[in-house]
Amino acid sequence: MPPKRSFTDDYTGGPNQSPTSSNFLPPKRRKTYTGGANDWRRPSASSARDAWWAVSEAEWERMAPAMKMNWTHVGRIMETEEGEPAPEACEQCRDAGDPRGCWVYSREAMRRYGFKTHVCARCRATANVCSLNPFFRNSVGLRDNRPPPERPPPHDSPYHHPPPSESRHRFPSPGPPEHHRYRSVTPPSERHGRGWPQSPTAKRHSFDDRERYPPPPASERHIFPSPGPPHHHHHHQRRLSPTPPSPHHHPHHHRPHLSQSDLQPLPASGGAPPPHSNDPSSAAGIPPPPHPHSAPPLLSLDSLAARLEVLEQQMDALRKDNVYMHEENNMLRWRLADLEAPLQAQAQAQAAAASAAAAAAAATLTTAGAEVGEQDDDEAADRKPVMTTTTTNTTAQQPQPQQPQQQQRSSASSRAVETLVMEESMASSLREQEQQHEHEQQQQAETDRSRREAEEQEERRRRAEREEERERERREDQARREQEEAEHERYRQQVAAELEALRDESAELGRKVGELEKGHGVTQQILRNMYYALD
Repeated sequence: MPPKRSFTDDYTGGPNQSPTSSNFLPPKRRKTYTGGANDWRRPSASSARDAWWAVSEAEWERMAPAMKMNWTHVGRIMETEEGEPAPEACEQCRDAGDPRGCWVYSREAMRRYGFKTHVCARCRATANVCSLNPFFRNSVGLRDNRPPPERPPPHDSPYHHPPPSESRHRFPSPGPPEHHRYRSVTPPSERHGRGWPQSPTAKRHSFDDRERYPPPPASERHIFPSPGPPHHHHHHQRRLSPTPPSPHHHPHHHRPHLSQSDLQPLPASGGAPPPHSNDPSSAAGIPPPPHPHSAPPLLSLDSLAARLEVLEQQMDALRKDNVYMHEENNMLRWRLADLEAPLQAQAQAQAAAASAAAAAAAATLTTAGAEVGEQDDDEAADRKPVMTTTTTNTTAQQPQPQQPQQQQRSSASSRAVETLVMEESMASSLREQEQQHEHEQQQQAETDRSRREAEEQEERRRRAEREEERERERREDQARREQEEAEHERYRQQVAAELEALRDESAELGRKVGELEKGHGVTQQILRNMYYALD
């Protein structure tokens, strides 16, 4: 059996080993690999390029010794005959839902390396959980955090002493077989980022100073240090000078919480003292410590996100109202135009009728004036001469009663002419409309008749094409059937000829078999006779 090996055998400096060389002792576990949030761990393998074996030389030199040990074990398990598939998956792979099987050391390799090597190499190479060395400071999953087992109290059995194997060690030997060695007491649902990652791509949670040293509760938050021992005090609050810490000198994550009372202006010097005036800090004008149940900070990411969400909802509602008002305005404009259209048409018709009536009235006035002049001349010629003594009276009195009669006559004649012109124009427009309507009806009837004729002709042509296509298909079908029948008949004759030939051949073979059987019987008789003759 090969000798047991130490894990430092792989990291020795060379063949000349002396007690004075720095590599003689196992290397100290100093953290030389700084991988960001996930220290002492190799980042997850996202592709074949980042697999466990694809480590550059510089990266290998930067690795911590325990990490190098991890990785050489991974290589031995997965690439040599010392590894074998595990009978069942380890808990890390089961928690991560890894469908591939685990690979572990065989029994001989475990005996050879002498460490707690019963660890899955695959989840160590991809998810970087479990370390091989149980004394490793980050291997939380390997420690046995179970409470001590319940024993009967010693006064019940005074002579009972627990065997030394049951005494509590921090890192016991492998537990009872029903216990899984790498199981933490905290169930995975309550390990909030503290154990191994819950998926191959998850990262450990790194605490910053704000989480490691949370601010003290409001009841213990004093501005001046207390005379007692400093408890729950930050380094920026352990001051001996009476000046309070200014908020500008804090790092960002140590800034004290602002509350509603901090943002209120300080009272004027002449005003009444605040209710906490018995506090010695009130004389310096320092704001009071916040109430234990103070309001949350005014500006935080959550409050800003909530305000932004409310603003987005309001903007969405305003956009919807805007679109609705646009549609309503368009509908009202369309309805207004629809209502104004008949009024505008009526006004245009009235204006046209008024202009036509004015023109007709002017024409009738001119014609009526000419007729009245002719009538006056005729009446003056027919009238008898009167006495010269009364000529002055008559000539002075005649035009007075004739003027209103002439105006009445001219207005009546102009109205009659106007009505005649309007009736004639209406009758002519009606006649034109009737003629146009008849013409349109005739054209429509002609187009309908021509379209029907074209449709009937197209239907006849399609029917003829369908008949021709059907006839052609019928002829092709008949020709195909005749050809198939001829081929079938030819095949039947060929099969009958082959069957006849096979019958003849079988009869010939039967004849030959009979002859051979007869010769076989003769040969057997001859051989039997020779055998008996030899006796």
